[in-house]
Amino acid sequence: MAESQITEKTHASLSPSGAHRWMVCGGSVELERFYPDSSSKHARYGTVAHEIGDLCLQTGNNAEDYVGQTFECEGERIKVDMEMADGVNTYVSYVHSFVDVEAGDILMSEEQVPLAFLTGEEWDEPVIDPRTGMPTGEIGKASATGTSDVIGICDGGKRLVVIDLKFGKGVQVYAGDNPQLRMYGLGSLEKYGMVYDAIETVQMVIVQPRLNWVDEETLTVAELRAFGEQVSIAAGRTQIGNAELVPGEKQCRFCKAKPTCPALKAEVFTRVTGVEPSGFENLDQPTLPKKLAATITTPDAADELAQAYRSIPLIESWLKSIRAEVERQLFDGQEAIRKHFKLVQGKKGNRAWADKDEALKELTISGRLKVAEATTATVISPTAAEKLLKERPKIWAKIAPLITQSEGGPSVAPIDDPRPEYAVVSTTDSFAALSAETELTQPVEAAINAEPVDPFS
Repeated sequence: MAESQITEKTHASLSPSGAHRWMVCGGSVELERFYPDSSSKHARYGTVAHEIGDLCLQTGNNAEDYVGQTFECEGERIKVDMEMADGVNTYVSYVHSFVDVEAGDILMSEEQVPLAFLTGEEWDEPVIDPRTGMPTGEIGKASATGTSDVIGICDGGKRLVVIDLKFGKGVQVYAGDNPQLRMYGLGSLEKYGMVYDAIETVQMVIVQPRLNWVDEETLTVAELRAFGEQVSIAAGRTQIGNAELVPGEKQCRFCKAKPTCPALKAEVFTRVTGVEPSGFENLDQPTLPKKLAATITTPDAADELAQAYRSIPLIESWLKSIRAEVERQLFDGQEAIRKHFKLVQGKKGNRAWADKDEALKELTISGRLKVAEATTATVISPTAAEKLLKERPKIWAKIAPLITQSEGGPSVAPIDDPRPEYAVVSTTDSFAALSAETELTQPVEAAINAEPVDPFS
């Protein structure tokens, strides 16, 4: 099947996807300019899924029609598999549940929406002649835009729907108070609000099909535009000379400047030592200088322990980013970092057959092993079985009861987490209940009350 090329979209510095960061930490915008743009195989996989989703919404095709087709994304060739197709089909189904085309709703997919009216972000770029596709030699102004996955005009033009597809399955994304989603809502309102001037509410939806998760937030036009004023104020704070660095778990999570951010370094240092940092020049010594000694606290200082626990995600994230940045600079051959570190050969991987079929042949012929001795067989996973039998519900109904799934274990969560509290019986209570309900036998009682015996006597 022919390979398709996905055209890379231009990303604004003050993008909706980074709004959770730059709206809080304006200085991150300037710091990130020193770092190259980067992506990951998971992000590229999601980009291809977005492309398939757009094709399905535009043509009415089923995502399974594209299984086996290869797309090139940022230099990587990605083949559409059944997992991607299932996720896209789920996404398309949810889209149609919010935007009912048969009832007269208008559905638009992968729509460019303006952002510069919010952020003021513009830049110089060559003017392209639309007839020839070639530069004219003139320099013009380009204004920031973003891409909304789905825009719907519903309920006779009274409701604007904005849907954002999240194809990852690592972090669950919520629609409530989501600055990225709200910026897409504002951009869509700016683009279509004049044409559909009866819009009263904007419904913003997150669809995360691989987690079977859908979340939504609906605001009035006035409420959404009030948020737009906050965006414009935050955008103004990102200007050079007027920006502040404000570290925190949420805004630092995906910031490219995290490994060298001075504010984050100071924040981590303060949280670990309990004192304001005076420099990191002594941290490679066996012991910390006396001036950094922390005040001794009692073991039951719950407030301090709770604050330290809350700091773990931020500190772990910072440490991981440092490791990744040092490795990146070493692979790039940067001389400055090579004065301190070098790349060496790591531990060898596990042994494996270069050709399993050839190995099986030699094991059974030359080694005279039986096939049962040379091979192992395992039952496929419940997930794989369900995918194979999803079109045969009667058979699946007989197999499904054979599946077992362990309950989730206890996990620490903030006190305002909506999940019910895990019922825990303390060790002390357990033994108290045991002693109250159980009578010791005479041999056991005698053993408990006996004098200790020296095993070496």
